[in-house]
Amino acid sequence: MAPPLHTLLAAAGLVLTLACGSSLAADESLARIRKASFAADACRVIAEEAERQALPASFFARLIWRESLFNPAAVSWKGAQGIAQFLPSTAAERGLADPFDAAAALTASARYLTDLKARFGNIGLAAAAYNAGPGRVDAWRQGRGGLPLETQDYVLWITGHPAEDWLRAKTELATLPIADGMEFGKACGKLAARGLTAKLPDRPLKAAAWQRMFAAGLGITRVTASRPGRIRVVIDLTKGPARAKAGKRP
Repeated sequence: MAPPLHTLLAAAGLVLTLACGSSLAADESLARIRKASFAADACRVIAEEAERQALPASFFARLIWRESLFNPAAVSWKGAQGIAQFLPSTAAERGLADPFDAAAALTASARYLTDLKARFGNIGLAAAAYNAGPGRVDAWRQGRGGLPLETQDYVLWITGHPAEDWLRAKTELATLPIADGMEFGKACGKLAARGLTAKLPDRPLKAAAWQRMFAAGLGITRVTASRPGRIRVVIDLTKGPARAKAGKRP
């Protein structure tokens, strides 16, 4: 027997309500980061998602800066896309429809880091897995392979501790701030606006060819030492990312 008319109407109304709510949520997500106030909005989303996922905000911001220099249109030579540098395959696995949507990508990135932290035990190894892939980190932990030089530099730069220290750590280690003596919002805003170079770890980073290739894809023309513990990044803003289609993005 067919359902009564009022039941059908109620069901239709529920579907309509859910559909409208979904649309509004999507619109709100897109409005979280506006082009006119990109740096401040991106840092606000980073702080919100870090708090939601119980991640240190400075750790998350440093990781995003290392990934893309906060460029929502970045495309790496490996094909990683957007501000959080998701490979298309990883984006699909994580349910991220558009890696170039900065707000959605930051949300997906924070959730992914939290899942990696749960799997590997701390944020240092989570960062290693974000860079090298979970399989590579598993193999390294089990003595079946080494950790790439790129990943060793990545973990040290973001956290201030070598990956080996995180492997032996029984508890979370203290991580680096964005800048000494500056509150997160201000430091992150300056970092995102490319007006500040993030604090470097005391231990030296290893020079590697991947760094030059990474820099070339982001329009960086020169990286030089300015004073102990700092580097100066010179960016040619007239050049877009390595791939033309990414240059169409804000």
